[in-house]
Amino acid sequence: MELIHRCYGTDLMKISIDLATGREVDAVRAKPRRHYALLALYSLEGGVLEKIEGLEELKTRGGVLHLKLGAKKGDVINSLMTHNDKYGFVVLEDTSPEGVREKARWMREHVRLVLSRPTP
Repeated sequence: MELIHRCYGTDLMKISIDLATGREVDAVRAKPRRHYALLALYSLEGGVLEKIEGLEELKTRGGVLHLKLGAKKGDVINSLMTHNDKYGFVVLEDTSPEGVREKARWMREHVRLVLSRPTP
């Protein structure tokens, strides 16, 4: 809901309340003011997290609205099998669709988990 509001200026909570209480919904179609990408952080391999490469550079490049990490050094990371196997998410923003796509592409190519294999 926050991203819809940031992007279009539409207050989905107000619309929901108006609908639930029988009020007329007042929503105006608008062009996006900013553009966003929400990317889940996950691994295709399992192991013990040593570090996350590229995260600091991602932050310094600009456009990171939110970053939530659910894993730290030493945590066991499972390979992606279900939605529970994510270790975080990033919300990127830019003034253009091309800009946010480029930020997302860079993140997918450069932000990587460095894992070691757990000892039996």
